[in-house]
Amino acid sequence: MEEGSPHSFSVSELLKKAESLFAECQFELAMKFYQRVLEIEPNNIQGLDGMGSLLLECGELDNAKEALIRSIRLAPESGAMKYLNLAQLLNGLDAIKCYHKGIELLIAHRAAVLVEGGQSELVEDLNQQIVSAYCATVEIYLTDSW
Repeated sequence: MEEGSPHSFSVSELLKKAESLFAECQFELAMKFYQRVLEIEPNNIQGLDGMGSLLLECGELDNAKEALIRSIRLAPESGAMKYLNLAQLLNGLDAIKCYHKGIELLIAHRAAVLVEGGQSELVEDLNQQIVSAYCATVEIYLTDSW
């Protein structure tokens, strides 16, 4: 087996590597690592969320939607980004519902961070994500035909 191939890592290591490659815009390689995670653990939420985000970024919209919906069914109360990403693939009320759930989870995460003493950079990042999601919701009201 080739050193550094997806087959020589634990699931945790695979996820870290996939996330790192995704952040570096090495999408094909990141895809291989996420695929390996899901071969080992088909219901791995972090793997499904990452794969959904990556597929969305690569324009594989149907596959992205499938991964995100599966993740939501398995863990509906964790991971705001899956809702925000899925909202981009939907229209009208369905998109708004996803944005609202994502916002709800971001606000809960922000509250938990603040209770723990709050890391100002993380709180600021969460604030920006919340504002962006509200703006995206408003845009739907302004542009989608009802």
